[in-house]
Amino acid sequence: MNPNNNNNSDLHNKVIFADVRFPNYRMSDHSFFETCNVQFPIRGNESTNDLWSEILNELSSPNDQNILKKYQFRLRFNDHYLDPNQTLFEQIRNAKSNPIRIDVVCDDSRSSTSTLEKVVIQSPSDDRSYRVKTLSNGIKALLVSDKSAKKAAASLNVHIGSMSNPSKLPGLAHFLEHMLFLGSKKFPKEDQYQEFLSLHGGMSNAYTSDENTVFFFEVNCSGLSEALKLFCQMFVAPLLTDASIDREKNAVNNEFEKNIQQDGWRTHLVTQEIIGNSHPFGQFSCGNNESLKFANRNDLTEFLKLYKQTKMTLVILGNESLEKLENLSLQFQEIPKSCQRQQTIPEFPSNPFNNCINHWINIIPVCDLRTIQISWPISSLTKVWANGNIRAIQYCLNYKGNGSMLALLKSFGFANGLSCGIEMNTTFAGLFSLEICLTVDGLYNIEKILEIVYSYLFFLGEERNDSKWFPLCQMISKLNDLNFKFLEKCESMGYVSALTTALHRYPSGFVLKGPFTFDVSDEMTTIQDAKSYFKYLIPQNSFIILQSKNLQPNKEEKWFKTKYSIQEFTFPWKNSFFEDLRFPNLTDFCPNNDELIIKTESPNSDYPQRIDVGDPNVYCWHKLDDVYSKPNAIVTMEFVRNENDSISTEDQILSSLSTLLINDFLSSQLFDLEIIGMSHCLRSFRNGIAISFSGYNSRLSTLFEKIIDGIRSVQNGVNIHRICKIVECYERALKNVDKNPPYKQAMQNQRLLMEKNRLSSKERLLTLENVKQNDLQKIIPEFIEKIFFQTNFGLQIMIYGNILKNEAKTLTLNIINRLNLSNRTIPREKWAKRNGFYASNTKSTFCIEKSTNIDEENSANILYFQIGEDQISMRCCLLVLGQILKNPAFDVLRTKEQLGYLVWTKIISNSGVMGFEIVVQSSSKCPKYLKRREEVFLQNFRSKLQSMKPEKFKKYVEAISVILSKKPENLSLQAGKFWSEISRRRYQFDILKDEISTLKKMEKSNVLFVFENSFLPNGEFPLRKVSFGVFGKNSSQCDCGNNCDEAESLKICDVIAEEIETKTRIVYPSLEKQ
Repeated sequence: MNPNNNNNSDLHNKVIFADVRFPNYRMSDHSFFETCNVQFPIRGNESTNDLWSEILNELSSPNDQNILKKYQFRLRFNDHYLDPNQTLFEQIRNAKSNPIRIDVVCDDSRSSTSTLEKVVIQSPSDDRSYRVKTLSNGIKALLVSDKSAKKAAASLNVHIGSMSNPSKLPGLAHFLEHMLFLGSKKFPKEDQYQEFLSLHGGMSNAYTSDENTVFFFEVNCSGLSEALKLFCQMFVAPLLTDASIDREKNAVNNEFEKNIQQDGWRTHLVTQEIIGNSHPFGQFSCGNNESLKFANRNDLTEFLKLYKQTKMTLVILGNESLEKLENLSLQFQEIPKSCQRQQTIPEFPSNPFNNCINHWINIIPVCDLRTIQISWPISSLTKVWANGNIRAIQYCLNYKGNGSMLALLKSFGFANGLSCGIEMNTTFAGLFSLEICLTVDGLYNIEKILEIVYSYLFFLGEERNDSKWFPLCQMISKLNDLNFKFLEKCESMGYVSALTTALHRYPSGFVLKGPFTFDVSDEMTTIQDAKSYFKYLIPQNSFIILQSKNLQPNKEEKWFKTKYSIQEFTFPWKNSFFEDLRFPNLTDFCPNNDELIIKTESPNSDYPQRIDVGDPNVYCWHKLDDVYSKPNAIVTMEFVRNENDSISTEDQILSSLSTLLINDFLSSQLFDLEIIGMSHCLRSFRNGIAISFSGYNSRLSTLFEKIIDGIRSVQNGVNIHRICKIVECYERALKNVDKNPPYKQAMQNQRLLMEKNRLSSKERLLTLENVKQNDLQKIIPEFIEKIFFQTNFGLQIMIYGNILKNEAKTLTLNIINRLNLSNRTIPREKWAKRNGFYASNTKSTFCIEKSTNIDEENSANILYFQIGEDQISMRCCLLVLGQILKNPAFDVLRTKEQLGYLVWTKIISNSGVMGFEIVVQSSSKCPKYLKRREEVFLQNFRSKLQSMKPEKFKKYVEAISVILSKKPENLSLQAGKFWSEISRRRYQFDILKDEISTLKKMEKSNVLFVFENSFLPNGEFPLRKVSFGVFGKNSSQCDCGNNCDEAESLKICDVIAEEIETKTRIVYPSLEKQ
């Protein structure tokens, strides 16, 4: 066939390639999918070039070979299969619609073998390239080439976890995870891996779950090749020396003791104890000195044999080509050369929670919690990952709008919130759970709550609602497709670790698309799938966990000593009718194609620019995104009080209660917008109120209007019952601050002493008691009117994303109008400042207090140095010093001295003054001992810094340069960076250029000068150092010789020298004066 030339040239532009379809098969059928080997080709993906070439060549210059017959697949457009007896060209040429939608469809009537290469389905907004490869030893590898990446990353996931522990050595899987970091035969130095990563701007971590052990790291791209060599040898030939085994047992024990007061862990261990020996899930998984007492090198070596290569997945991400990344992956084929792993992989029986069915478990929590969790064991979801099924039910239960279960529970005064979802999903079983946050009334009306829950489930499953399930599933599927289409990047280390898990869970081609896949190709099958899970969600297949301080336990869990009780129960359920319960709103709120257009305008600055909105006191900053190409925008605004207006503690409490009440009201009113990704938040802070909202730029004005309407609704018709519940929630949250771990309590003390006008939780509780005596139904509406519509404020706004300058201006003017701000803005010089205090260099500098949690065993100490004004030269010096210090501090204080599981260094900025701190939390040592060891470490570190070779120092500088110049992965992170400059009122959006320039000139002498004169005694500058210690019960066992149980609480006047006037004082001369 010879086409007319005038129609031939742009014929291929009519083609759009769409999703893969499998007639007569479910997408979740792994075996069929893997054998047919056909996946959706994405435009621009390197691995589809051959297919594209042939199809486009066929469209532009047809030949005798019909592509429809060449490959083992079919094509269809506009819901009609293309005729294999006609050429592709003929049928596209004669199509009347434009554009034409083309689906690649596996033809199950033909051979299941395909010549097409597997292709990873990726988001159209994803500019990375992917390749799946199975190494010769069976490891499945995913290679990710990201040309713009500044950070490379890799992860290895072994499909073996804590459920494979030997019965006599619980915690061995977790112990082996720790041990693999401590040197290999090829690289025997214990901290060589961590030191290399630190030298090249990287970090690493690992975790052990029930079925998987996952290792991952990130590093500057230039260090990927060498980092992979070190990483690979961890699995090829780990050393596992006796000395490190004995020492690392303490690290595992420290981690165990860190978790003792964590309610999530405590509930998990109670559940494990109830399951017991009936299932491997019932084993103690974390490990401690007792469970691992007799673990030796032979035990670890034997367990390592379970690390079969066919159970491993590997992901490598870098800025190299796929070919180079593939070459780097080949070294992981060495693993079997050093260790022939022939151990039998454990298999697990049915659902571990079957023993819990028809049981009621009461648990006494550490924090003041009131929750009820209803759990239903279900079948594994790993083989039905593409069927929406349980996700549709999950959507209904999580619905917060009118007619929802939560709305009804709130109307009775029984609940403050709820959440539900898949709590566990393994290859052999699943667990679906609903957790309800109870009020006091709810705690004493459990049977009524259960009646409402099961009545709603029964209502959802009724035949009269069958017609509603398919539209609901279609909407969820559409939302998933939309979210996948505009999927944002995330940080590299988390990304690769998630992908290694996805490689175990999904077929290779769906490793990215899998979590967003919801197959609604067949209406009847979709409805059946959605309703099939109601057979699990019945009282006879459930167990209940109730957490409250007001329960009577009769048992004690072995490891964490959690008090609990368990008894069999049969819920006398009756199907009650609640007329307020309704099926969720099925209105499609998804934006249409016209709302998804990416906007451009010229000129467009690289940084936010201030917009003139007619009021010089309004600082409106706008930036049209030209990097991330998402149809989203973010609006953040801050209302700052006048520094001359006194603000009482009562006002601060009323401000917190008002924003909590408004957020509570809006959560139900705006749920339909939330499900499409629109978000909002109101929060109070010491100097005012902040409002932020984000999502599709076309809906921002609507969202803002609804926020203002919500504020007015709360003001005009505040519900006294909801006020009481919000007050109760807020009060419990303040009391639970006392249950924070020691390191967090030390941080709280640090902020209280170093920041002006900061209220402690105790001060807030005392003030709240006074506020509660008033008529809150009258006072709160008056306060809302005052704070939002009457008080004079300073206003600064940031509008960033897919929104033009004139649109941003219109939105800002609308904000000013709706909040009646035109006559009540104040100039910036009158805005209240966030002032802090200088640390004293003459008085006692040790603040030590007893943990407010009487059962806390751990202690902590923060050694804090106040360095100098937050100017570029000082900041760059501290950044480099912090990078150099990070790994030695961890290696000495945690790995070698085993002071505790939590050890880190951190650079902080408070009121424009830079600081540096070392944080250690210990299960055996007191704060005084920790302080002394931190100081000794710094003294010893001096010689290490002095002897460091210039070329090594330059590598640390380069590492920081790469970290600073790394582009934020997504729109939200970039917005955070912009807002940080605005919130600080610094407005130095291009500060990165100056920082990079300063780093290029940085010499070791600069950093050494700061260290010797700001961290060590007898330096040129006054030493402003404060230690903040919190001691727990184990301090009495410390062998340091100190009186560890005596608090030394200091008043502010004992610690500070004078108030910091933000950005007006210099603590030390600048480095330029050296």
